Amino acid sequence: MHPLCYGNQRGVGKGIRDSGIKREELFVTTKLDGEFQGDERAIAGLDKCLSQLGMDYVDLLLIHWPLLQRDQYISTWKTFEFTLTADEIAAISALDTGAEKRADSDAGGH
Repeated sequence: MHPLCYGNQRGVGKGIRDSGIKREELFVTTKLDGEFQGDERAIAGLDKCLSQLGMDYVDLLLIHWPLLQRDQYISTWKTFEFTLTADEIAAISALDTGAEKRADSDAGGH
């Protein structure tokens, strides 16, 4: 599930603000899943995450479940690269890519 689906981003952002710890002393990660993959959707998803967190930036933005079958992961990644220059994220990565499953499948496994 996506953090927006968890419904916890507002609470996480509030907890960070209420903690008294300076934002720059924390490493904040969020992720965008399939609903927000593709050029404009990725930007909208990041904007929504930042708004709900009440933050100007996150330290790490992840593509969660890149949905290789929809072939949106490359445009999503390029959009993420673009947002690196906008100071809204410090780093990007992907998780749950299914690379191991694809490698096994390519080798004739299941």
